[in-house]
Amino acid sequence: MTDRLFEHIDPDRCLIYGPEAASLEDHLENNRLWLTHLFRKPPEEVRGMFSPGTMCAGSGTFLRLLKEKNLHLLPAEDERGQLDGCLPHALERYFGYFAAANGGEYAALRTLAERGEPL
Repeated sequence: MTDRLFEHIDPDRCLIYGPEAASLEDHLENNRLWLTHLFRKPPEEVRGMFSPGTMCAGSGTFLRLLKEKNLHLLPAEDERGQLDGCLPHALERYFGYFAAANGGEYAALRTLAERGEPL
């Protein structure tokens, strides 16, 4: 199943797909501090989608470009069971924006099937 899924994700485009798509506006206030830093502009100016829970599949290009951002150097606070507000929660929202900002997209996996891509 995973191999069949990856066959439909163009490795040369900045793409990321997850089980569902939620709006970046979801819990925006709780994530405002980190999102402002990551987006480098007010979060209200950004439109996009993300995969809640960060369970997603991405292209090689997405991963290479993301690696160049050195996000692992950010001072991540401990996640103590909260639903939102710390760096990991902002990053899950940032990934969809990042893909779109680099000429790709974030979408739900079903998007591939809706485009006629057999899984």
